[in-house]
Amino acid sequence: MIKALIPPGILLALIVAGVPLCPTKNFFGIPCPGCGMTRATEAMLTGDFWGMLRLHPLAPFIVPVAIYMFGRATLVSAGLIDGRGKDWLGKLPNPVWFTVGVLLIGLWIARLAGFLGGHPDEVDFSQGWLAQGVMFLFG
Repeated sequence: MIKALIPPGILLALIVAGVPLCPTKNFFGIPCPGCGMTRATEAMLTGDFWGMLRLHPLAPFIVPVAIYMFGRATLVSAGLIDGRGKDWLGKLPNPVWFTVGVLLIGLWIARLAGFLGGHPDEVDFSQGWLAQGVMFLFG
């Protein structure tokens, strides 16, 4: 049996308190490349196409792939399916994955720079643990 890294009660308390759970946001004070993906998916599922584009335009492509990958890994590790079976994502050539990565990082950088409507979450380096630690030590 695998134990959770954060007990569910503590995780729920952090969510209710509004603490960002993104390690990149916590450590550096900037949103990660996938920031806004959950809200974009929710907007997409409720039919809010423009809201989805504003929150994360790659959600229609990234979310199904992530669901497939995590779902398949869960089913294989639970022994419900054979891991040697067909895996259509595993057959994609490396340039496809490289292109997806470049698009994700490129979109992230463009939005941090204020292009494409900017980033939906605030960028404040001073709020990151790294900056706070430096200020504590040298401030």
